[in-house]
Amino acid sequence: LPILLFIVKNQTSTRGSAAPTTTLSFISPSVTTDQCDETKTSRLVLNPGENIVSTVQLALKWDKTKFDINFAPNTTAFPQTLKGPEQTTTGMSITLNIGADVTKAISTTTDLGTITIKPLAPTNGTVVSLDIDAAGTKVYSLAQQDGATEDVFNAAGSSPLQVSITPQTCGDQAAPTPTITVTPTTSTPGTDRKSVV
Repeated sequence: LPILLFIVKNQTSTRGSAAPTTTLSFISPSVTTDQCDETKTSRLVLNPGENIVSTVQLALKWDKTKFDINFAPNTTAFPQTLKGPEQTTTGMSITLNIGADVTKAISTTTDLGTITIKPLAPTNGTVVSLDIDAAGTKVYSLAQQDGATEDVFNAAGSSPLQVSITPQTCGDQAAPTPTITVTPTTSTPGTDRKSVV
């Protein structure tokens, strides 16, 4: 009987301990243009690692004096928007969900959405970041080992988008042209799972 109690207690403890392995990272854009009012796009990708993601509460922050963004969710993977998008003084937030069908939970690397960056002012030779706000970003999982209200977002394994904007002469005006680079990070990949989609 003591051995049985130990096994049950250990299983309960394991199920209640979430593995924060889900990361978010930007993929550099592949579309470029020479227009003076130039915009650039980048995909924001979710890697669930060992988790099976159902909900993402995303918060982004950036220097709004240098550029603005538009976030277009991947509505195929996340058809339901629970909240937002909401603009804040330092960025924006949006909460996405897979919808009522739990078999659509995300278990493989999936685009969360697309970011469009519109330059507002040159960065004067410096690089500014579009950051994933770790304080406001949360990810929830349906995996057996993850609690229903446990945040499984791995902020340390996620990466920002680096943006530099240089002046460009356009007619009689100087308009900024953005250049976007990604700072890669190394994170431990999660256990491979077959997608339930």
